[in-house]
Amino acid sequence: MWRWADRERWAVHLDCQRLSVYCSYSYGVARKDLRGERVDRGERRFAGRGAVCHKERRLKPRFGRLVNRLLGLLLCSSFVAMANAEDEGDLRPLPQNPTAADRSAADVALQSAVVRLPAEFERQDALLVAANDFVTSFPQLYVDIVAGASRRTQVVSLVTSRQQRFVVERLLADRGLPMRTLQFVEAPHDTMWVRDYGPLFVTMADRSRAIIDADYLQFARPNDDQVPAAVAASFHSNVIHAGIELEGGNLLSNGQGLILTTTELLMANDNLGRDEAAVRQLMHEHFGAHEVVILEPLAGESTGHIDMFAVFTSADTVIVGSYLPQFDPINAELLDRNAARLTEVTLPNGKPLHVVRMPMPSHQDNAFRTYTNGIFTNGTLLIPVYPGIDPAGERRARELFRRLLPGWEIIGIDVTGIIQYGGALHCVSMHVPAQPSPTGEIAGPLFVAPQATPAADIDRLPRTLLRKTVGRVRS
Repeated sequence: MWRWADRERWAVHLDCQRLSVYCSYSYGVARKDLRGERVDRGERRFAGRGAVCHKERRLKPRFGRLVNRLLGLLLCSSFVAMANAEDEGDLRPLPQNPTAADRSAADVALQSAVVRLPAEFERQDALLVAANDFVTSFPQLYVDIVAGASRRTQVVSLVTSRQQRFVVERLLADRGLPMRTLQFVEAPHDTMWVRDYGPLFVTMADRSRAIIDADYLQFARPNDDQVPAAVAASFHSNVIHAGIELEGGNLLSNGQGLILTTTELLMANDNLGRDEAAVRQLMHEHFGAHEVVILEPLAGESTGHIDMFAVFTSADTVIVGSYLPQFDPINAELLDRNAARLTEVTLPNGKPLHVVRMPMPSHQDNAFRTYTNGIFTNGTLLIPVYPGIDPAGERRARELFRRLLPGWEIIGIDVTGIIQYGGALHCVSMHVPAQPSPTGEIAGPLFVAPQATPAADIDRLPRTLLRKTVGRVRS
């Protein structure tokens, strides 16, 4: 099998065993692995992370197996001769196990053009959620998020199939939400935790958007790891493979080059042979990070993610949770250390980062409840609440958010059920930053929306498909 990628961003896959030629446009992404598998509607989703879903053209045999075999061998010879004739800078083999030194010129050019990772409190084009086990395990929460977020932005839902889309549309219809509330992208996925495996949108030097596709090495969830590449075409975005194991719940940005994460990121990448210096360099290359602050994760909390205890509300303000020492002395001291570390950060304007503390709800039952795990949607903030658990803490949280986000609408959403699985609102959503125009103004959304399913088709779907199933733990 031969593999090439040229500077014109065309990929040719010639398989001499199956005697098929595939020509496909790669949206500017040089693939690290051209092995693939069949999917619906003539698309071919490549196993290599960072590759983009694209259309396939296949030359089918017409004159018998023998003639087709000879044709395949002839084509092999032709392409080998072409590869040898071309200058090495124009046409070169793609390595099967690429290292950082093997990255293609296209990848390097894209990485050098990354300007920043937009903050979540900035203007957004869309909010991405994943339907699969979400609509069966927590249908009311799914509806609440769609209803709350769609007031200010377009909500886009991943679905695994047309039948699952029917399920979602019936669910919305039963709750009285109009069909225009939601758009769909059909992409195989395993879990609802789209924040951790979903596309991380960055702003490029030419003011375009690109998707950073980090490694999501949850081996029981192979489809989740393919989602960034699968949705790239829907958002007209190039894909850059990051070469770093990173879950989106462990990444916070102030939009101006300051990135927060936890030591969980270092541990995950140390197992893959990447030390702290390498991780910091990758964060600079792929997210435009000028400073990366690595904090301690909560003791006893299963994910180790920063979104469980911190959130930016502006470029110069971050909220950090707090515990009373009499209830949790270990995490009370730990969060105090994290807050103290953040007060040492100096912003590009020379001013210190403003750190605000927020009391955290009880986790006596080992469910680490949090108020920082919310969703920003263009002037509306959805925050997790726990009716009957911490009414006084909820009131303080609402007041604090109103003070730090004047003019924003604060909506509480009950996450009592899902928090038992290690996540809340932020964990089951991914924001899509607004697309700037070449003049710097915010342009319209670039999402390519399919047509809604006719109501008559929804009515024919058995209601038994909406039954609940057992959810999956986040990590």
